[in-house]
Amino acid sequence: MKNISSFKNVVSKYDYFLFDQWGVLHNGHKKFIEAEKCLEYLKLENKKIILISNSASPTIQSEANLKRLGFSEKLFDYCITSGQIALNNIKKRYL
Repeated sequence: MKNISSFKNVVSKYDYFLFDQWGVLHNGHKKFIEAEKCLEYLKLENKKIILISNSASPTIQSEANLKRLGFSEKLFDYCITSGQIALNNIKKRYL
């Protein structure tokens, strides 16, 4: 296995990037500036960014939290939480 000396060395090989929120982009109280810079760089390279979370909350709450922490909605293309996936499946199956 080849060592990667920089994240930037692999960016050109992929169109989509998937990031967990908690612990990767923020700690629940403040955003990680280097993570924000990474997202900015990827958007400059026209990459698609998907944010995921194992939060039980609906996606709209997760997106509101990202905004509260200072993340621009322009820095990601899609956001989903496990809670939203559960809600979607419950609605689809039982409602």
